[in-house]
Amino acid sequence: MRYVGFGLNGLLVLVLTVSAGAKVRSRQAQWEFASVLRGWGWLPPRWTAAAAALLSGGEVVLASLLWWVAVRSTVGVLSSVTALIAAGGATLLFLAFAAAVAVKLGRRRAVSCACFSTRATPLRLRHLVRNLALVLAGTVWILVLWRHPGVPTRPGGLLLAASTGCLAAVVLIRIDDVVELFGRSSPALRS
Repeated sequence: MRYVGFGLNGLLVLVLTVSAGAKVRSRQAQWEFASVLRGWGWLPPRWTAAAAALLSGGEVVLASLLWWVAVRSTVGVLSSVTALIAAGGATLLFLAFAAAVAVKLGRRRAVSCACFSTRATPLRLRHLVRNLALVLAGTVWILVLWRHPGVPTRPGGLLLAASTGCLAAVVLIRIDDVVELFGRSSPALRS
């Protein structure tokens, strides 16, 4: 089970790193993320820049903690408290994202998602599914930490777990492309 936890950590760390990196790579990227948030209509326009900075900063902090957990795990040292904080924070963040997406989809209001780039795409059910999958991954990682404390020690197992987690992360990050490649896309909501 420890290897499963390590793989889930890899999944969460890669998703948060790519998401945060897309938002903080430049001032322009941060401004575009703020404009997407403005389009959601939940905050006064003057607060969206601060909210975008806060969300991006939270993603950077959580990604950093998860990277720390991954590095410490590979050398045989793991702080369960740090791992629980990182996994719990990531799970709560994805739960908040899932709730926000569910509300917007439930209201059938057309809004954009700029989760992993500044290229806004119409919000769809697949974005909710992605966030719920990330909530599930974080929850299982927390349970593994709770029930099976300690560090996996076999290099082959670590490599396989990390590779599996990273592959799952790539699929979730590129879910729009995967759906377009293998299935019919659902129509976007109209304003």
